[in-house]
Amino acid sequence: MARTAGRCHRDPLHCLRGVVGTSGVVNWVDREVRLALNRATVDKNYPFISVLSRPDLYSSLPPFARQFQGVHVPTEDEQELGKLLCAVVGGADAIGHRRPVKLTDSPFVGLRAMTEADADLFFGREAEEKALVETVRANRLVAVVADSGAGKSSLVMAGLIPRVRGGALQDKWVPDQRVWQVVVMRPGGDPVDNLRVGITEAAERLGLDGEKRAALRRRIDPVKTEEWIYARQCDLPVKATETLLIVDQFEELLTQTPAEKRKPFIDWLMEITDRSATIPVQVVLTIRADYFNRCSAYEAFYERIRPDSRPPVRPGEPASNPSPHFRLKGLAEGGGEAGIAGAAGSRSYSGVAAIVCRPLILAGHDDEEQRDALLRAIRRDVSDRRGDVALVQMALFETWRESNSGKENLVEAYSRVGGVAGALAHMAEDVRNDKLSEDEGKLLEAVLARLVVLGDTGGATRRVASREEFDGAKRDLAEKLTTEPCGRLLLAGANSIEICHEQLITQWPRWQNCIAAAAADMRPLALTEQVGGLVGGGQSKTLSRNGSGTGSVQRSLPTTASMVFYSGS
Repeated sequence: MARTAGRCHRDPLHCLRGVVGTSGVVNWVDREVRLALNRATVDKNYPFISVLSRPDLYSSLPPFARQFQGVHVPTEDEQELGKLLCAVVGGADAIGHRRPVKLTDSPFVGLRAMTEADADLFFGREAEEKALVETVRANRLVAVVADSGAGKSSLVMAGLIPRVRGGALQDKWVPDQRVWQVVVMRPGGDPVDNLRVGITEAAERLGLDGEKRAALRRRIDPVKTEEWIYARQCDLPVKATETLLIVDQFEELLTQTPAEKRKPFIDWLMEITDRSATIPVQVVLTIRADYFNRCSAYEAFYERIRPDSRPPVRPGEPASNPSPHFRLKGLAEGGGEAGIAGAAGSRSYSGVAAIVCRPLILAGHDDEEQRDALLRAIRRDVSDRRGDVALVQMALFETWRESNSGKENLVEAYSRVGGVAGALAHMAEDVRNDKLSEDEGKLLEAVLARLVVLGDTGGATRRVASREEFDGAKRDLAEKLTTEPCGRLLLAGANSIEICHEQLITQWPRWQNCIAAAAADMRPLALTEQVGGLVGGGQSKTLSRNGSGTGSVQRSLPTTASMVFYSGS
């Protein structure tokens, strides 16, 4: 049925915003529409705006109403939202051309993970958002597992949390008055202390004063976990409050938290997410895929979140509830075109197209051809590999800054920053100069040497290295380079390390110079894995690129000098 028509204020005028539902203009809504039409015919400054839930409902409007501007589904289409706001505030120039509405000054966030405050800029993962909501609805404990740089933190922070606050987990047919309290934390070196920090931040959002926040922190006592239930709700009414606890970067519990503090925290998570808990909590963890198997050290916990686990089925529930193991994969494209023209001429963007174009529309950029040209340029530079989402955001952030906040041509600005590759090289140099200690800087070349292989005559390509190839300080440095503060220059797999993008090899001048200087010693390293197979007592099926069998490898064994170089790396 039609939803209410309402008045929106525009000083010193008013306007009528009629929201037309699936049944068209009916009953008293029709009377309000006709009353507003009478006002609009005598007062040319009175805006009359029809908001249609579907474009085909245009025909349900009274004939005279069709002469006025209208929009459809403004919450799902930035262009339609711009039209609505422009109509409300009177955004037209002297000759009647509609000026674009600027809803943000900074449409891109760069390499950092998005937060709840960035929800209006989070695009391209709509299908994953919906799937995650359904996973959380079916499971009290959910693990969002993804490779480094795939966007798992952004999905949870900027995608899931706003949906939960907006009632996504409420019963679709029986609305209730529950309030969702969201607490976000990272384990770090002390998960209990960081839980206190998360509760303090949640209390700040509620406007609690310093004394009340301090009292909540004191109640997080490791020997009295039963009191945590109420502290995490910030003393909101128990029966009217649901709590969502986000434990971001859960791998920190396995790498930074002292061993004796890990199990008590995991046991607490298990307790509060059990269906028999007095006041159960929804818990969502984000964890890197290369660390997930380490959870198997805690058997009961691992059984709850492993890929083939399923939640217990209640009477009347479907037997196909989603697994609590939510595997976030590479960004799926929504087709080969930049967007799909809607019934009213609007564009429906998805995948990479949504990441590129929809924030630009919110920033008031109204040159569709230029946006599509930028999208084509970015698509040429990236793929759907893990980590490419972060690279696209980084390139867009640099492009927007270079274009003087969109005032200059975006494609030309993208070219000036060197595209994804140039922006990546610039960031890599910043990491080396500003993020690494002097000792780490000295080890950088040795770490990178294992992540590239030179051809027989020239050219360098990416090499996927095993974690076991790095030890001590080099392993620590490789791990550091997979983190957000270091631009995720490296990507970590279950037991592998590789560079984030092959263009890092070709576009970073410093690394190019290192490769050129050490080429004579690095080239034989292409045979290292084959030599390792021989030393281990067996013959590999790929003993040599130029032949097969022991003789071919023997003729190509690394020189003493190159082995010294290799051992140094």
